[in-house]
Amino acid sequence: MRQDRPRFEFVGGLFSNRPGGGFFCAGTLIAPRIFMTAAHCVVNETTGEPKPAPTFWPKVHIGAYNRTQGSGIDLRTALVTRPHPSFGYADKDIERKFFNDVAIMLLDRPSTKAYVQLPPFVQKPQLPAAPGTPLTALGWGDTRPGTFSPSETLQQLDLALRPLRVCQAVFPKSPGYRQPENTLICAGNAPGYPNNICKGDSGGPLLHLGGGPGSSLPDVQLGISSFTHNASVCLGEPAGFTNLAQLGPWIAATVDELVTGLWVGRVFGDANVQTFSGQTYTQRGTAGQKLNVVSSAAYTLAGWLKRQPDGNAALGAAQFQSGPTNVAVGVVNGTLLVRLNDTIFAEGSTAAIHGGSLKFAAAQAGKERVVTLKQGRSLTIVFVQPFSAAGGTHAPRLDVSVRYRRMPDYQVSGLLGSTFPYQPKAPLDAP
Repeated sequence: MRQDRPRFEFVGGLFSNRPGGGFFCAGTLIAPRIFMTAAHCVVNETTGEPKPAPTFWPKVHIGAYNRTQGSGIDLRTALVTRPHPSFGYADKDIERKFFNDVAIMLLDRPSTKAYVQLPPFVQKPQLPAAPGTPLTALGWGDTRPGTFSPSETLQQLDLALRPLRVCQAVFPKSPGYRQPENTLICAGNAPGYPNNICKGDSGGPLLHLGGGPGSSLPDVQLGISSFTHNASVCLGEPAGFTNLAQLGPWIAATVDELVTGLWVGRVFGDANVQTFSGQTYTQRGTAGQKLNVVSSAAYTLAGWLKRQPDGNAALGAAQFQSGPTNVAVGVVNGTLLVRLNDTIFAEGSTAAIHGGSLKFAAAQAGKERVVTLKQGRSLTIVFVQPFSAAGGTHAPRLDVSVRYRRMPDYQVSGLLGSTFPYQPKAPLDAP
C-alpha cells in the first residue's frame, strides 16, 4: 500500500447525513457539482429499495486524505441522487447482480477540488484498456478483513486489468459475468491475488494513472469498486468493478440533466420507476390497472399496465389530457399506435396541440420508436417503445419519461408528481 496525498483530491467519502453520521462508502468528483459512487452504496443490493434518507442523500467529504479530517476538504451535501435505473440487485435477477453499479449525485454547491477524467465510450466485450494494463484502486476500505474497520488514511492498491476469460472463470457466483455484454470489468494481482479491495472501498475509483501533477497525461477513472466474492479475507481472486467506459452515455446524459436544471422522472415498461428525487423502485400491479403518473390542474398523464409474454404486468399504454387535447399512446400487437383526439396519428407526423406540440418520429430500422409531447417550454413527455437488438423486435411495452426544465411553481401529484418537492413561488416582496 502507498498513499499519494495531493494527487487524488477528486476522491471523497460519503457520510450518513445525521448528527455523528459515520463513513460508509467512497466516490469521486466528476464535475464541479457532480459526485459519483456505486449504486449499492445508496440502494439495497438485495431488494433494490433506496437506503434510508441519511444514506441516500449523504454528506460528501471531498479532497480528504485522512478519512475523518475536518480541514482542507470541501464538505457538501447530495441534493439529488440518481442510481442507474437498471442496477442489478439480487431479488430482481441474481444473474445480473451488480450490473450498472453506479449512482450520480448533484451537490448543493460546486466543489473547489479538481475532478477526475472519465474514459471514452467502449462497448463490451471490448475492454477500456489492454489486459494486463497497470491500474490503481483507491479507498478507505478494511485493512483488517472480516470486520468493518475502515482505514484512517486513503489507501492505494496497484492492480492489473484482467482478461474477460479470467473474470468469467473466477466468478461462478455471478453467472451473469459470463455474458460478454455485462457492465463489469475485473482487476487483481495474479498469480494468487494476495491483496484486494475490501469492505469500505465500495464506490472508490479504479484509475489508469497519468503522469502525475503537472503532467499533460491525466489520471483516468476506468471503474468503480463494486464487489469481491469473499469479503471476509479480501484476497484470492480478482475484484469486480463497474465498467465506466461502457456506461459513459448514461453518465453523460444524467450529468446533463442535473447540471442544466432538468427534473426527470421515469416509468419504465419493466415496472421500474425513477422519481424526481432520484430514487428507483419497482411498481407492483396487475394487468388493466390504471396509474396516475403525473397530474396538475392543467393536465393529466395516466398509464395502464398490460400483461406481458412472460406473465408479468408492465406499462403498455398511456394517455395525456390537457384542455381539448387527448393523446393516447399504446403498444398493440407489437406496434406503437398513437391517437390524437381519437384520430390515428401517423409515424413521421408533427402537430400543434393545446399548449404545445406532438411529434411521432419516423420509423428507423433497428431503432426504438419515439413519441414526444411538449407543453410550453418547460414540460416534455417522451414515450418510447424499446427495441431489443438481441431479439430483433420491439418490446411490447412503453417507457415514459416526464421532464421539467425547471421546478414547477404549482402543485403536481400522481405516481411521479408526488415525489416532486413542491416549492411555490415566494411573494415578490419577500426578503
